Amino acid sequence: MHRLNEHPRDAVSELLRGVKVHSTVYCLSDLRAPWGFHVEDSAVAKFHLVLEGSCVLALDGGEQVDLGCGDLVLLPTGTGHAVRDRPGSRIRDLERILTDHPLDGDARLSFGGRGRRTRLVCGGFQLADALPSGLLALLPTVVSLDAGPGGLGRWLQPLFELLREEADGRQPGAAAVFTKLADVFLAQALRSYLLGRVRRHERLRERDELRTRGGRLLDQLAGLVDGGLPVQEDRGCLDGGNDRGHW
Repeated sequence: MHRLNEHPRDAVSELLRGVKVHSTVYCLSDLRAPWGFHVEDSAVAKFHLVLEGSCVLALDGGEQVDLGCGDLVLLPTGTGHAVRDRPGSRIRDLERILTDHPLDGDARLSFGGRGRRTRLVCGGFQLADALPSGLLALLPTVVSLDAGPGGLGRWLQPLFELLREEADGRQPGAAAVFTKLADVFLAQALRSYLLGRVRRHERLRERDELRTRGGRLLDQLAGLVDGGLPVQEDRGCLDGGNDRGHW
């Protein structure tokens, strides 16, 4: 009998086994435009999942990512960032917002004006202390992936819909469900990113091999010519005739 939890011996699985994908959902944010919040830089890896609407995430370093419904964004190194309904909207420190607008009993945050609605699941996740050599170097400052119908795969869509139902239903235990499903999203996001890097590396290697083979062929041809390969002139063209020159 083949057990599904047996460890496959491929490079990506080895990498993923070194990542402790354990998430903590901080809050379900129910936001109305205009709104904006800033999260300070820290060592805690963070994520945001857009359940409804759209927003813009901007890193403290300046890079900007547009997010829509179903998008999942990871910040593996905990880089400071701002999230707002659109560029130019005023932002406030998230800690100040939470002080002025405490979470309700279901860890929900309501904030903003009276405009367009956006809902986010915001949280952090933990990476293992003992990671495979070079894994952190593979992870960029920000990873953005589409978790909707056309994104990470059809199997993930029912989980996304379940998250939305939990957000709508206000049932007891919703925070625990969010956390468990977030673990799945994060594991799939890291897997997708690592697979993409591996496939890109393979394509680049194949291209370099083609270039190397092509370069060797050109070198061989050049060597033949330099070595005195007999080449007969096309006298037919020079003499006005129809005969073609040949090697």
